[in-house]
Amino acid sequence: TLTASMLGAFGIIIGLFIRSEEIVHERNPFIRRFPVHELPEDKKIDLKVNSFYFAGYEKGVLYLGNYTAPFTVTVVDTALHKSTLIRIQPDTLLHNYKALHLRTLNHQFYLTDGTIPCLYQGKTDDWKAVLQPKLHNTFTLAAPIDSNQIAFRQLSAVTESNIIGTWTKKDSMIRKVNRGLLVKQQAGFFDTDGMLLYNQQFQQLHYLYYYRNEFLTIDKHLNLVRTGRTIDTVTTAAIKVKKLENGESTMAQPPLLINKAVATYHNLLFIQSDRIGKFDRAEKLQQNAVIDLYDIKTGNYQASFYLPNIGTEKITSFTVIGNKVYYLSGNHLAVLKLSKKITRYYAEGTTPPH
Repeated sequence: TLTASMLGAFGIIIGLFIRSEEIVHERNPFIRRFPVHELPEDKKIDLKVNSFYFAGYEKGVLYLGNYTAPFTVTVVDTALHKSTLIRIQPDTLLHNYKALHLRTLNHQFYLTDGTIPCLYQGKTDDWKAVLQPKLHNTFTLAAPIDSNQIAFRQLSAVTESNIIGTWTKKDSMIRKVNRGLLVKQQAGFFDTDGMLLYNQQFQQLHYLYYYRNEFLTIDKHLNLVRTGRTIDTVTTAAIKVKKLENGESTMAQPPLLINKAVATYHNLLFIQSDRIGKFDRAEKLQQNAVIDLYDIKTGNYQASFYLPNIGTEKITSFTVIGNKVYYLSGNHLAVLKLSKKITRYYAEGTTPPH
């Protein structure tokens, strides 16, 4: 009986996975525009491991964080000729880290762990991390705005929903929240899950939902500037939630992922989606990531382009700097030059660095 039950449970899991894959690859009614179908491979380097993520950039260099070595940063020149491993030096060790994450902005770095919660801050010229005044609320995402202000996302125990707020550094961390920015569509917090990032050029925050075709533009004072829609047609998150015996919530089946990753540069949002459009070629989506461009000033869709996988490894994250797109695929860091048919969508007067 036990064996039969185990086999039955395993069969259900496999069935759910297969169905989720079928849903992802079903053809959808939206139509993409590809002004350029191929981007020529520019350069790539082998990082030896696949645990890196983009932490930020400054003139001439990229900063890579490492999930398995959170107190290290790998500095790579933007030509991908040279990399340097640097160890971050914390002034205080807390010993119970679970999710340390690195971000850089304007020659400053920020190391956060929302499970403790804690925030370290320092300068990228010496990488000495200073533990900031104690934070009293756990959080799940953080995005630095400037040396004095950091945006965060946390789970509200009152509403069982994600909320967005900011900390402002003075004598202590002053907390401000806007509970109305992220709108629930059903019970629980899963349907408001997404990605939080800061646009340095426009000095605005953006929040992109994982499971619906919607993104938000928010000013530094937590006012909603604009709600945008992607070309996908899923307006309501396809999520089923169930309660466990201990009172916690979990997903009853794999969710339908609409937006996978995002980057921003000047007036554009670059959104990665695995969803296949009406006239998209299925084999292209097997060999490439597809990136859709949106103008944050209007919310309008502009165009799409393909970003090629390296070998059989899928692209895990990417960032855009001017006319270059850098991305991680397996153990590799790669860079491609964007066509002028793509960069022409930058706002007038923008001169992307080369």
